[in-house]
Amino acid sequence: SGGWRKVAEGAPRGRYAHGMVIEERAGVVLLYSGAAAHRDAPLEDMWQWDGTRWTAIRLTGPTPGFRYQPVMVAIDET
Repeated sequence: SGGWRKVAEGAPRGRYAHGMVIEERAGVVLLYSGAAAHRDAPLEDMWQWDGTRWTAIRLTGPTPGFRYQPVMVAIDET
């Protein structure tokens, strides 16, 4: 049957205007920034989806900061 269903616990907060990219080599999807769906509050977090679970990625050093509808590109350097 169609429709949405929860497939994992510990997911990122609901949001819009975020960036997502498929990193084919690693077999993951990366999500960055956007705004919280319930308050329009800016988000500056990054998450990884491996097909089974979400994992928060701790950003260290300089970051792009909050971005509204960022463009993300995975580059294959092989």
